[in-house]
Amino acid sequence: MKKIFLTVLTVLLVVLSSCKKEIERDDIEIFYNIPALLGYDFELKHTTLITPSGTYLAPQLTNLFINPLEDGDPFLTVYAINNDQEKFEGYTVLYELYDISILRKESSQATEGGESAEEDFKAPIQDMAPYTFIKDSHFNHNVAFFYFIHANNVSVSARFIYEMTYDPDEDSEIPTVYFRAKQVDAGIPPYEPFVYFCTFELDEFLLERGKINIMYKTGEENEKELFKEWEDNPLSLS
Repeated sequence: MKKIFLTVLTVLLVVLSSCKKEIERDDIEIFYNIPALLGYDFELKHTTLITPSGTYLAPQLTNLFINPLEDGDPFLTVYAINNDQEKFEGYTVLYELYDISILRKESSQATEGGESAEEDFKAPIQDMAPYTFIKDSHFNHNVAFFYFIHANNVSVSARFIYEMTYDPDEDSEIPTVYFRAKQVDAGIPPYEPFVYFCTFELDEFLLERGKINIMYKTGEENEKELFKEWEDNPLSLS
């Protein structure tokens, strides 16, 4: 199973890294599957694309602003920039926007003992890890991107909802957050390991502490939840 996970992770890193591929001319670069948030510049009256590496002016997103996307909504995107194009009001303007994949966004939830806010988050998580963190200072959005891997008998087209909880009364200097999954669509074949993304809006309680320990639910035994600790704890939110 570890070998399978490493293979999937290798593919993930190759596909989701901020790789560049030169096309047409040396001044055009295309970036694949970059995590981003939708933003807006009210002075210029233009939508923006907020990424871990910077913010771009993105007029291609204008028709998506408000419907179906709002400020702070997360997605993965494929876009191109022209390195020879002059900046506009301090922004690099997107040369082309090829694709966006809208991601689900949940909220971090404070619960007693970090327990689940619902009772049906029972899908085992085989492995998970944080991917990136994006802050939109203008609208005060603080969005963490995570990816999840489930057992190899789960369909690649299956759909999951994820939950992130913590105990606000925990005495530890570094609070523990608990991740759980709920399968809402079984999907169709093929059945093999697959990477599922979900994002979470982090609240002030977690941001003020700066670091968190991650635990994710791997199953249940005798009606008791079983959790596994993320191997690289603690996670810095800076």
